[in-house]
Amino acid sequence: MLVMIEGEFRGLIRNALERVIGSNFKKQSDKNQQILLKLATRVIASLLAVFIYSNIKDVKNVKEYGSYIMIGIFLYFAMNK
Repeated sequence: MLVMIEGEFRGLIRNALERVIGSNFKKQSDKNQQILLKLATRVIASLLAVFIYSNIKDVKNVKEYGSYIMIGIFLYFAMNK
């Protein structure tokens, strides 16, 4: 059975949220502000990921389905290269 480990599954959720949240902000002209924005975005995404994961972890086979979906997406892009 192919299943992502819990840390990877939470990381997948966090990275997706981080990209969605981060895309809503324009790039800062000040380098320090840009770094602070990235750090704040990562923290917010992490908090949301923990909340989401704690609510869906009890859904039967959610990690297994997520794993198979990601394998399918990978194969789709690998075949269409």
